[in-house]
Amino acid sequence: MKEKYHMFKILVPVTIVASSMACMANAETKIHANYLSNNIKVGSLGKISADGYGVGIEFRGDTKLSTSIGYSSISEAGLTLSQFSTQLAYDLLNDLDVTAGTGRRLQADIGYATSELKASSTSATVNDDYFIAGLEYELAIAPNLSMGLGVAGIVDDFVPTYGAGIGYAVGNGTVSAKYAFSEETIGTTKIEVTGFTIGYSYGF
Repeated sequence: MKEKYHMFKILVPVTIVASSMACMANAETKIHANYLSNNIKVGSLGKISADGYGVGIEFRGDTKLSTSIGYSSISEAGLTLSQFSTQLAYDLLNDLDVTAGTGRRLQADIGYATSELKASSTSATVNDDYFIAGLEYELAIAPNLSMGLGVAGIVDDFVPTYGAGIGYAVGNGTVSAKYAFSEETIGTTKIEVTGFTIGYSYGF
């Protein structure tokens, strides 16, 4: 089970990046729900697919700081990886107005995540926690339409996870799609991870 966990561990930043709350309408408080589809390819050993969901909330006040809390759960072959994360973001620059279709935002993120891998056939679990750091960039490309780019990784063993997404604002909500990927080599084995997310967020 621990071998499976090490394969799932790389999904932690992928899931966070893929379900992050970029590409959203202007609002002080935002809630979101996402469908997550992830794939892990391990050398010539084949591919593991893990699907699930994510939910979260973000608070943004009059300062350059914002905080967010998220939960996700993905499952495959009788194993479920659940994670809880909280992030603090600081705007390095921000003149973004998604409604008008102008401006951009660059923010630095630092977060903390805990994860649990559980087997449905036994009571065995593996738990871990991580600090995660990254950058997110969002650009308005037309009224109510924006695109986002991001990079993040686990601080003590930084392997970059890259993400790209697009969002379209409808009233107080936003429909978005995002793709994230990461790649590393352990010994002679190449591990490739991808994550795709479709979600909806509501701001108020």
